[in-house]
Amino acid sequence: MGTATQNTQVQSAELIQAVNTTGRQLTNPDMRVELPKDFPPISDMCGSDDAFLRTLKAALAARNIAETEVKRINVAYSHKHLGHHPGHSNHARREAVIAENILLKALPNAEVIRADAICETVHLKRSSYQESTAALTKKQVFDVHLVSQEEPLPFVEEPLGTEKELFVVVDGYCEQGSTLANMISYIHHNGGDVLMAATGGGCEYAGNHLARYEKPKVTALFEKVELSAPFNDANRNTARFKEMAVAFSKSSCTMAGDIMSPQACMEAFEAALNRHNNSVFVLTDGECRRVIETVEMRTSRGDDMSFRDILSYLNRTAPKTGP
Repeated sequence: MGTATQNTQVQSAELIQAVNTTGRQLTNPDMRVELPKDFPPISDMCGSDDAFLRTLKAALAARNIAETEVKRINVAYSHKHLGHHPGHSNHARREAVIAENILLKALPNAEVIRADAICETVHLKRSSYQESTAALTKKQVFDVHLVSQEEPLPFVEEPLGTEKELFVVVDGYCEQGSTLANMISYIHHNGGDVLMAATGGGCEYAGNHLARYEKPKVTALFEKVELSAPFNDANRNTARFKEMAVAFSKSSCTMAGDIMSPQACMEAFEAALNRHNNSVFVLTDGECRRVIETVEMRTSRGDDMSFRDILSYLNRTAPKTGP
């Protein structure tokens, strides 16, 4: 083994251990935290700042927080843990700086902190691996890497106060929204409050919503579908479920003509997701749309699968829970 390789491994080991040991210990949730159904659409920071500022002001107003009352706001962004991935190029840092500058102008009385310490420890290759099955079975794991933090981050370095720390989360690009949703989940799980999400390179789905969508797909079959609880709960993010149920049911038809009902499909899908510590209720709008495209054989990635194939994959790859 060469000296350079040995030095790199020693440095990596030191970086992995250089995590938060004096402040609050943050943990990863077993399952992604369900987003509020009214979580705002993702803002695109390319060009004008208007959309970003409108979303920010609406989010503050919804919490009855005056812009002049904001004392501190944190910017978390998608990037890898340098201890686990030394030398990795974290492109979203650029978007974090852009978001910082927008916030400093919009909230002149507030301290704006870039949360460099909150980072991912697992490389899921999401930039190139966007199949629906990947989003359904894998999620980012986060850690605190204080060596990376350029300025104090009270969210991790101090006990949690009565007022929730406010966050904006950003990424360089959004395809299904999985990374943003997992980052928001981590922050919410640990007591923070994410106001909004933004990207610097747009979204795969124009006007991408993490929790809602703008125009439902309306067909005669879609209108006739009735789903029972919990899949028709108006208090949860279930707006995409009828469309999913119809697509799943049609895709489930076998050569012999056997077909699963929309309700049975949703129940089977939820049960299979649960085996991966996942749930249909926590899926982003982009993840729902991608799995619909997958079973309708409309993807351009060559990852088309029938609904029964997806169920088989989920059940076959689920972690074993017993001896």
